[in-house]
Amino acid sequence: MLTRLKIENFKALKDIDLTLRQRNVFIGPNKSGKSSILQALQVLTHLMNAKDVTTGLGGELGFQQWLWKGSSDSEIRISIWGDDRPSDTDLERIEFRYSIHFGLVAMKSLCIINEFLAAKVQGYENEKVLVQSRMGTGTANRANGDILFQNPGTNVRPFLSYELPGWEGNQVRSYIAKWQFFDLVPELPKVTAATPSAQSFLEVQGSNLSSWLHTFQSNHPEEFRRIVAVAREAFPEIESITVPVSQSGTTFISTKEKGLRSPISLSHLSSGEIKFLQLLSIIFSPYPVSLVAIEEPENNLHPRLLQLLIETYDRVRIEVGDAAAQVFVTTHSPYLVDLMQPEDVVIVEKRDGATSCVRAEDKHDLKRMMEESEMSFGRLWYSGALGGV
Repeated sequence: MLTRLKIENFKALKDIDLTLRQRNVFIGPNKSGKSSILQALQVLTHLMNAKDVTTGLGGELGFQQWLWKGSSDSEIRISIWGDDRPSDTDLERIEFRYSIHFGLVAMKSLCIINEFLAAKVQGYENEKVLVQSRMGTGTANRANGDILFQNPGTNVRPFLSYELPGWEGNQVRSYIAKWQFFDLVPELPKVTAATPSAQSFLEVQGSNLSSWLHTFQSNHPEEFRRIVAVAREAFPEIESITVPVSQSGTTFISTKEKGLRSPISLSHLSSGEIKFLQLLSIIFSPYPVSLVAIEEPENNLHPRLLQLLIETYDRVRIEVGDAAAQVFVTTHSPYLVDLMQPEDVVIVEKRDGATSCVRAEDKHDLKRMMEESEMSFGRLWYSGALGGV
């Protein structure tokens, strides 16, 4: 789980330093910088998978668009602190801190300027430096001090993106590479050709929902049964959900409703039904991930469905324990805020072109304001009393 995040000069994030929890809900007005926080994390995941900073930040021109415009500082810096406790492997718990800085050399060539990884691993009392490099010159080390490689001859690929036999850094790389990000569009599954081929994840916009749920139905029937059960609780008129394969070899979601003779195909499901299924499939995913980030999950959903989703997520989180994914959510919904504890909520505002963040629990006299106003947490935020509106 990530425990701390520091971002400098990335979009509106001039300099933020956040303490993180298992659940992190970012609230604030449009253009306050909520999504930028998720995008900075997404850059790290891209670097571990694509292994090239020039594609991760869109090249030199793209980098200029990501860079905060309020100063002459031409470096973007992202630093994370955390620990990984994989429950499905023989790997031991590892605590780490990782930072990476990007910039333009001679104002034209995008590269990695600095990269650093230190970790506390099993069998060693003190923190060990596993990566230390500047402009592509440096070393990747084992915890015992052995140098695995040095000076790879490139300053656009992170040292951490290399998979090296017996290297403790592999665990950190895998942890970051498995983060998942979603900005779900419920209309997309209706217009996306779906095949019954097995899927290992839901796409960023949820476009492969039919193929993804077919994978549940075929390979993970218990998880599929649970998705259907919660969907029936949300939509009592639904009797069953199936994901058949057509004669042409495509697959599609189909529901059977009470009082109707024929099933209803995906193209006639409501946006709310599809969005609910997309979110349920993330909650019940059979493939473990370490972090899930979702943009505005409340869109297209009745507030009561939000409550059912949170209750379902909480049940699953208790079931899986330490294997539960850390969650990052952006929202404009006071109803969703009402379902959170103040310690889970981060209020995001922009002042003088730069984003600032504060935990709701750190707001002075929050408890007193709620008692005196007789407002719920979400209504108090929406009123403007806490800022971030």
